[in-house]
Amino acid sequence: YQMAKIYRKRDFESLAQSSLQKALEGPQISNRQRLRVETALVDFSREARTGRADIEKLSELAQQASEQGFDDVAQMARYISIREQFMYGAGTFGEEQDATAVFEPLIRQTQTLVEEQTSAGYLYEVSESLLTLSTMQNRIGQFEASAKTLERALEIEKTLRRPARMMAVHANLAYLNVAWNEDEPDATGARLNQAEGHVAEVRELADREGLTSREYYNWYILALIENQRDNIQLSCSHLEKALQAWPEKFLAGMDPEEMANDLNCSS
Repeated sequence: YQMAKIYRKRDFESLAQSSLQKALEGPQISNRQRLRVETALVDFSREARTGRADIEKLSELAQQASEQGFDDVAQMARYISIREQFMYGAGTFGEEQDATAVFEPLIRQTQTLVEEQTSAGYLYEVSESLLTLSTMQNRIGQFEASAKTLERALEIEKTLRRPARMMAVHANLAYLNVAWNEDEPDATGARLNQAEGHVAEVRELADREGLTSREYYNWYILALIENQRDNIQLSCSHLEKALQAWPEKFLAGMDPEEMANDLNCSS
C-alpha cells in the first residue's frame, strides 16, 4: 500500500495498481485493510483522475467501513467521492447551469466531513479536505469563505509541522487572492500584495527546508499579479520564466499560446 503511494507520486501508474493488487492478495490482510486498499484502487485509477470515478463503488465501500466501525476508512471513501464528483461537475459544467446549485451541495457535504474528521482528531485528513473545500468555494465566488478555509488549513499544517503541505496552502492562498482581486478589484492593492507575500513564503520554505518548489507556478502567479497591476512587460517576463520551467506532463491539456493571450503577451 505504501509502495503504491510512492509509485503514484512518481507517475508509475501500472506499478501503483500492481502494488495495490498484491496488497489485496496478501494472506493476512484484515477486513479494514482490504477496504482501505479497495478505496485506494478507485482513487488511483486513471478514470478517477479524469473525474469519472466509480461513485457507487465508493459509496458502497464507505457504507461497509462505517457498518464495521472503520470510521477513518469510511471518511476516506466519502472524501474521494466528494472530490471526484466536484472534478466531474467542474469538467462538465455548462454556462446555462447555476454554479451555486451544482456545487453548493458538495460544499455542505465537505463541511460536514471536515467537522467529523476534526472531532475524530484526524488532522492529516482534515487539511486535505479543507483544500478541496476552498477550491469548491472559489468555483462559486465564495472568496472570503475560501480564505478562512485556507487559513484554517495553514494552522493545521503548522501544528503538524509539514513544510511541503504548508507550501501547498500558501500557493492556494496566493492564487485565491489573485482570483478574488480580479473578481472584486481592491483599489489599495492589498490582495495582490498578499498574493505576492504567499509566493515569497513558498520560496522561503523551500529554501529553508531544502524542498523542491513548484517554481513554474510561482512565476505564473507573479505573472498574474503584475498583469492585474498593468505591468504587462514584467508580467510577460514572468510568464516566459513560468513556461520555461513548466514540466511537460503538467502542460498536458493546457495551451501556452492561450495563456499568453490571456495576459496580453502574444507576439
